[in-house]
Amino acid sequence: MRTTIVVALGLVACATPYQPHGYTGGYKDRQLAPGVYWVGVNGNGYTSQSTLVSYMQRRGLELCNSAGYPHVRFLDQNASVQTTTTPTEYHTVSTSPGDATTYQTGGYQANKYSVACKAVCMTQEEYNAMENGMRQHLLSQP
Repeated sequence: MRTTIVVALGLVACATPYQPHGYTGGYKDRQLAPGVYWVGVNGNGYTSQSTLVSYMQRRGLELCNSAGYPHVRFLDQNASVQTTTTPTEYHTVSTSPGDATTYQTGGYQANKYSVACKAVCMTQEEYNAMENGMRQHLLSQP
């Protein structure tokens, strides 16, 4: 039981933390217009896509709040994955003296996710108008 806990803690410690972009990943952002930001987050092989989406949303809200807006809407969200294989085992076959071929027979695959979107900051009035418009649209559907 003790070994399982140590291994689990070790894996959690390897995941990309919420941080500005660095060696193990993190968020990047840039202002596109007043109240509009591009936010992107990269993770390492131990970080799930859903964790990166929550980091992206957190960063978008931080940017909007620091600009004086209480709400944010996320547009044009996209995600990508890069799969890498790290060899863990090799097997060498000798076909004749001085001639050998090495094959990879084992490996570890890791998926590195990236997510990005536009974060559009909204005032309380803009947010209320959007919510009311969406509600009226849904109520008008048969």
